Amino acid sequence: GGPADALDAIGDWIDTDETPRELGAEASVPGPEVLRLAEMAAEQERALRALIQHEPEEPPKERASLRDALDADARAVREVPVTVTALGPIWLPEHEIDEVTAAVRQALENVVQHAAATHAVVFAEEGEQGLVVSVRDDGVGFVYEEDGLRSRGKFGLLESMKGRIEDLGGRMTVRSEPGSGTEVEFLIPEPGLGPDRAGDGGPP
Repeated sequence: GGPADALDAIGDWIDTDETPRELGAEASVPGPEVLRLAEMAAEQERALRALIQHEPEEPPKERASLRDALDADARAVREVPVTVTALGPIWLPEHEIDEVTAAVRQALENVVQHAAATHAVVFAEEGEQGLVVSVRDDGVGFVYEEDGLRSRGKFGLLESMKGRIEDLGGRMTVRSEPGSGTEVEFLIPEPGLGPDRAGDGGPP
């Protein structure tokens, strides 16, 4: 019944296959249900953070919290409610946070301008596969086909997002179909590493 038990309980829930991001990949789970689950997860995380005050007050040297940056970006969006769920503070070099959050802001801009959504969720975690950040909405969705979008002059913002993440050694994946909302996922296998990302030639 103590804080450690609460942490274990949330950890067990996170370790299942029922996280909102993974549920979003299942065609049988409707977008609104995924968003509802993600909002519940965000509430659970906030409650857990309030219960267990063991996170360091100061970030590691030359690092900042991706979660804090995403929270700030979500609050800046006025047109559509945005929920942020991040598993921990996720300490990263500031220049990398700048690029990731710029891509997330562009994804949210896309939601505001084109999705006709009622809600969006930003999910972030750093695990074995690297850093994963996704932006999901419950909007109208679209057919994602790069060549077709580019030929119609509708790929500019998506291309910018893709370029930012590829410059960090990652990749962007878009999952969408008409009537089913959209998920844009950024995966960076080795966050904070690599000569193109260190700004000083990288680690020796």
